[in-house]
Amino acid sequence: LLELKHCDDETLAIVDSKLGNAIKEKLKIGCVHNSDVMELMRGLRNQLSELISGLGTQDLDPRSLGLSHSLSRYKLKFSPKKVRNSWACNMEK
Repeated sequence: LLELKHCDDETLAIVDSKLGNAIKEKLKIGCVHNSDVMELMRGLRNQLSELISGLGTQDLDPRSLGLSHSLSRYKLKFSPKKVRNSWACNMEK
């Protein structure tokens, strides 16, 4: 096993709060999960191909496909008319 080295004042940014709880319980590493972490992770995912040399958009396609499958489980309903009406109302303000 790898030897974990961390300082007590360090905190691990985590996307999944349940995973963070497990890490904290098993490994005694403090974890944080909040809107700032989610925004940071979104930015990292958005710039991933620029941050990692040799990683192209074709490498990220399976990840996008997995996300679309996950979202489809929730049967999201999308009405272009409602979006158009909402957009028009915001423009009037």
